[in-house]
Amino acid sequence: MERDNVEINWSTGTGGNYGEDMDNGSHNDFQEIGLPPKKVMSYAGLSLFVLSFVVLGVQSLLDLLARSTVPWIVDTDWYVWALTAISIVGIGFPVYYAFIRRIPDSPKGKVEKLKPTRFIMIFFICYMAMYFTNLMSTVLTLVISLVKGEELVNPVAEAIIGGNFLITLLYAAVIAPIIEEVIFRKLLLDKVRRFGELPAILITGIAFGLFHMNLSQFFYAAVLGFIFAYVVLKTNTIRYSILLHMMINFISSVMAPVLTKNKFIFMAVILLWIGVALTLGVVFAILNYKKVKLEKYQPVMKTSSFFLNTGTILYLLTCLAVIVYATVS
Repeated sequence: MERDNVEINWSTGTGGNYGEDMDNGSHNDFQEIGLPPKKVMSYAGLSLFVLSFVVLGVQSLLDLLARSTVPWIVDTDWYVWALTAISIVGIGFPVYYAFIRRIPDSPKGKVEKLKPTRFIMIFFICYMAMYFTNLMSTVLTLVISLVKGEELVNPVAEAIIGGNFLITLLYAAVIAPIIEEVIFRKLLLDKVRRFGELPAILITGIAFGLFHMNLSQFFYAAVLGFIFAYVVLKTNTIRYSILLHMMINFISSVMAPVLTKNKFIFMAVILLWIGVALTLGVVFAILNYKKVKLEKYQPVMKTSSFFLNTGTILYLLTCLAVIVYATVS
């Protein structure tokens, strides 16, 4: 990837002295904000835990209330999306913001433009990465289903297939990409990019994958999270990651189910798209992987400290518990 009209190898991306002198900049930054690295990571993890806890709690309470008072509403084609929107956008996000805003933002440079050709390349790389990691998830869930002796249910797939088309389009392809990019690639990434680009990419990507709280989506969501985070780190804006997220969700959550329902009519179109998109994704990945450069950084704490802190442990346990429960129940 390159800046418009500028030849660069992506060795820096935060701008200013911070990107040029990361070895000392990271340590100085923690001193300036008056928080030790582990404390920053723990509070970021705690913010994610609060978000997940509130979302799960609100969904459970609203579902219980709906089933006990207006049970017919549960079978409508908009119920799942309404429950998701209220719990995440309406309640979860404001609470999350109230917590994570207490961590000062990391230093970063000016916004960089992404050429349309580069954006298109990244999109096909994203699609290719999503397809193959989703294929891996499908094989894994198939194995688990065989061991269990029953099919492993994917609640998201059920909501998409059985949901109202317009509401699915609005939430899955517009609202969800915006709110998720703000949560993970804006608010969270702005706090943890001071650890260095590689840690920031891994932290936000894994956190994003876990937030989906089901085995079917974890792997491809995490991988897409890595790519989205890299794009944001190099451009210092979430506008491109939001657009990529919208395009990916539109294809996987809106167009794919529509075409699948009419697969005998659109089979040739589906196969042609998959073949072309995967080929382009692989080619673009091969041509560009050597250009991917992460800025050098000096570790500010042990690798284990990224996980072994109160906030992160709470978030990990919450998400993993839900994933395991959904898998074995």
